[in-house]
Amino acid sequence: MLKNLYVENFKSIGRRTAVELTPLTVFAGSNSSGKSTLLQSVLLLAQTVQSNVFRRPVVLNGSLTRLGTFSDILSAKADSPQISIGFDLQPRPEESRYLSNHRNIYFSDEQLSRASCVHFEMKFSGGGPGSGVAQLQPELDRVTLRYTPKAEPSGTGKSEIALRRRRGELDDFFTREKVSVSAISLQERASFAFEVEQPTSYKPRWGTPQAQNPKALGVHLQHFLPRYMSFTYDVVDAQCESIYRIFTATGQAAQQSVDGARDLLLSNPEACGFILKIMRAQIERLTDERGDTAASQRVARQFEEIDDNFTVDGLDTFFSDIPAFYRQAIWTAFAEPTVKSTLFATLKRGKKEERRISAGPLPDNLDFSASYVHSFFSERIRYLGPLRDEPKPIYPYGGSIDALDVGTKGESTAAVLDLHRDTEIFYIPSASIKHTLTAPTPIKASLLVAVSDWLQYMGVANDLHTNDQGKLGHELRVSTANSSTLHDLTHVGVGVSQVLPILIQALLVEPGSCLIFEQPELHLHPKVQTKLADFFLSVAILGKQCIIETHSEYMINELRFLSALAPDDSVSKLATVYFVEKGSDGSIYEPLKFNEFGAISNWPDGFFDESEDLAAEIIRAAMNKRAKKSSK
Repeated sequence: MLKNLYVENFKSIGRRTAVELTPLTVFAGSNSSGKSTLLQSVLLLAQTVQSNVFRRPVVLNGSLTRLGTFSDILSAKADSPQISIGFDLQPRPEESRYLSNHRNIYFSDEQLSRASCVHFEMKFSGGGPGSGVAQLQPELDRVTLRYTPKAEPSGTGKSEIALRRRRGELDDFFTREKVSVSAISLQERASFAFEVEQPTSYKPRWGTPQAQNPKALGVHLQHFLPRYMSFTYDVVDAQCESIYRIFTATGQAAQQSVDGARDLLLSNPEACGFILKIMRAQIERLTDERGDTAASQRVARQFEEIDDNFTVDGLDTFFSDIPAFYRQAIWTAFAEPTVKSTLFATLKRGKKEERRISAGPLPDNLDFSASYVHSFFSERIRYLGPLRDEPKPIYPYGGSIDALDVGTKGESTAAVLDLHRDTEIFYIPSASIKHTLTAPTPIKASLLVAVSDWLQYMGVANDLHTNDQGKLGHELRVSTANSSTLHDLTHVGVGVSQVLPILIQALLVEPGSCLIFEQPELHLHPKVQTKLADFFLSVAILGKQCIIETHSEYMINELRFLSALAPDDSVSKLATVYFVEKGSDGSIYEPLKFNEFGAISNWPDGFFDESEDLAAEIIRAAMNKRAKKSSK
């Protein structure tokens, strides 16, 4: 679930603004006050992650929203030429059943239950009005990704990666780091466009395990998300470590050696002699202790063969063949710090430092964080705009890739309903929403049954039917109140085509999803608007987050009524209403928390007071008219 949003210098928002989100969050306010700005910041993140062009850090114009150029979205109140967008995500253990990472591996219950918060923030810029490409494809300037576990409230268990766009020439940087420019691919160069401020130390979990003292100097990005660390390591150090593993690790160590390790060892007679000296001392010690047995004689013969013809493969074979206690004794001797340091010093003698580039995964918790953010914004965001596709007798097949998405205008509603009409879902029946607010009991039913239930409750339609017409598209027909005759949507009120996509989209998505609705009340009778608030609350209770922009005072008042109706504060904890207004520094988002009695203690000026003001004016006008008539 989206827990917090952080926005700065984006459209109507000037200074940094933090907004806390709840399962049901409603934004209300006057026109052009900034209600859509926060919604568009989420849509910008989602359409960027969903883009197949991974090297684009920010996609301004996509399938969810079209924002124009960078200059169009940079706030007029901005005190810097950078836009900042960030968020906090709160993972939920139950998401492990249906949420997978970028490698198509489902997150485990343990991963999701262990995480308290995943924080992300980025800054990007457009290079000025005349920058051409950068205006349409902004450049990433800074990235912060932070993981906070539940078990470490003190913060000691936090993991963080912080990136900053590198200044200066890359070739100069490579020279300082003693990396050969000729050996660097274009992809590797791109990974060094950002310098790693955090973490200060890095140990690859795989890739080049022999690398000693690796320096994390760059990162491979997928859009704005870090995916792999680019690091440099000393080649000779890695070769020495590879050689050392032969004497300290089980298995086929020789087959895992770093390129050049064999040559480094075999070209250094002094190092070979030192190794043989340590081995001989242990073999002779064990022979003295255990006596001249058949086993000791066999080991002695095998060692003489190594002494006569020293090879890396021969060493590996020797350790595989000798008795375990001989092998363990030799490994214990090489594990001594003085032995290791002497061996490394001997191997390095006369060798110049040379660093190479390699890539490895992010540290474990950060890898989870990046994957979770990617999965959330690519799979769990659903957006339905204020306008609907005009009603049609048959809805042409739109070729939508996502079979669970009704489209931003509801254009795929008929196809999605026809495909999933028999899909079983959990939902809260309309008849029980006001009677079981403390502990509502979801029931299992087909999507068609659930949609029909809520349509009837709202008084919009009694029944609906879909039919796949092949290449022509999908037919959608409904029956209205007091009639059993089915009609296509061109012959019924527009309220059906307005409400139906909302119901289908919200009922079909899984818990943990984030549903964004702009002005869902358009074309709806006040009674339907009121009951729509009941539906949104039922969706939020099921763990599906709803973020709504509205001008409907009927929806707001219904939420207040539900807060008062509930026997406790369960509704007021689920729902938050923000009043949005323009301030001197940009949009201001004032939370109006309902108490358990449905009252708003900080009712702001201009918050749906037109009805009361107009009613008062009517009364005054009527009283004045009556007074004038009485005086005659």
